[in-house]
Amino acid sequence: MNAVGTVTDLFRYPVKSMGGERLARAGLGWHGIDGDRRFAILREDQKGGFPWLTAGRLPSLILYQPHAAGGEAGEPTHVTTPTGATLELDGEPLRAELSAAWGSSVRLMRS
Repeated sequence: MNAVGTVTDLFRYPVKSMGGERLARAGLGWHGIDGDRRFAILREDQKGGFPWLTAGRLPSLILYQPHAAGGEAGEPTHVTTPTGATLELDGEPLRAELSAAWGSSVRLMRS
């Protein structure tokens, strides 16, 4: 078999438009890299079209870094904010911070 390229870096983005995490290896499934974009922030005031809050709409979103508690690999449980605070991914403080930054209510969705 002929090689068509070399993977030099591998990242996944557990929460749509938030920061990514470098991986040493990853499982590849029917929907892409395991754990990639399994969460998103939903704009609750958006009733149709594209309801997700993205870094295109709120550029600071990319500065939020999801991670698993204790740094172990796996599904994210916490987010480090741009100010360095560590908040629960599904907690009220993160929801309130992102809602304030967006200017309207948002909530976490799992896909």
